[in-house]
Amino acid sequence: MRCLLVAINSKYIHSNPAVYLLRECALRDLKQKQIFGVEVELAEYTINHHASEIFDDIYLHHADLVCFSCYIWNIEYVRQLVRNLKNLCPSVKIWVGGPEVSYDCESFLRSLLQVDGVLYGEGEKSFPALIEYYAAREKDANPLSKTFPDGAAWLDENGIFHQTSPQPAHTDGISFHLFMMRQDGWMVLRIELFIMRQAEAVPFLAAIVFHQ
Repeated sequence: MRCLLVAINSKYIHSNPAVYLLRECALRDLKQKQIFGVEVELAEYTINHHASEIFDDIYLHHADLVCFSCYIWNIEYVRQLVRNLKNLCPSVKIWVGGPEVSYDCESFLRSLLQVDGVLYGEGEKSFPALIEYYAAREKDANPLSKTFPDGAAWLDENGIFHQTSPQPAHTDGISFHLFMMRQDGWMVLRIELFIMRQAEAVPFLAAIVFHQ
């Protein structure tokens, strides 16, 4: 099974930390639960790319599950890409997340029926669970978990809206890479995110360390 996380940024100098963090959470979850045969890939573009270029590249990944990170600057691109991708590859599962779709999941789903579902809340927990759900279904048509994870919204085959309540994520020791473009070439930043349990009044402390 192959999953593709898609980010369409507003400028070529921007990156999307969310998709890098989600991939690391998913890979860690797969490793801990010893779920094998699952690839989690990233694809980053900008709104300056022609939509057909983005579509061609997404198609060439041959992913079974495609997840789009949605913001105000890329939502129209996402809508166009989702329609085209579902028309060409009807078996591909398409999920979306981000502020532009999570504030009213039902309205968005009804406006774009090619989307299989919306992840909302803290994706550090719901995204790995979504991959686990589809990986289980790939091996067993009737897995033990027959519903989507917490923090998911979808329409069933009868058009009835369903959603599950999101759960707080508990992440620790997560590290991921950001790739940023400078005029004189590529610069790689390694970002390490540590979240440690503290006193009840301050349950989490996060520190971000940059290394150039």
